[in-house]
Amino acid sequence: MGLRGTVDRIGLGVPSIKAAALFFFDDALAIIPLGVVRGPGFRANKKSRAAVTDLSGRTNLTPDQVQEEWNDSVMLSLSDIDSAELRKAMQGRMFGTLDLRFDVTGGRTQAMLAHRSAKDPLKNLLGSLLGERFKDRT
Repeated sequence: MGLRGTVDRIGLGVPSIKAAALFFFDDALAIIPLGVVRGPGFRANKKSRAAVTDLSGRTNLTPDQVQEEWNDSVMLSLSDIDSAELRKAMQGRMFGTLDLRFDVTGGRTQAMLAHRSAKDPLKNLLGSLLGERFKDRT
């Protein structure tokens, strides 16, 4: 199970938004909360950004290793994702914020925000991993 890519500048949580990163594997998705947002665009602090860069640079990285590093990470099996949608966020139309939503088997939904700079990497990774289950509505 190889790492396919990493996307940061993701926002998790309401009402206080925390920075996050997504790690895409061949058959899993890891959602990693990175802490308080520092600056515009859901940017994490330097230490968290460096940790994500270091982790994503490891050879043969597995979802288990990601969970060992970040105990509060959330793992989604790609086979459990019924659909995924990327669209312009209602509250962020002026700033280019995107809404990213995963509908998971069992009726659960995982929703987050993404900075506009994450749009193309998200489209490419989700499109290649989920195929028809991914809808780009941007």
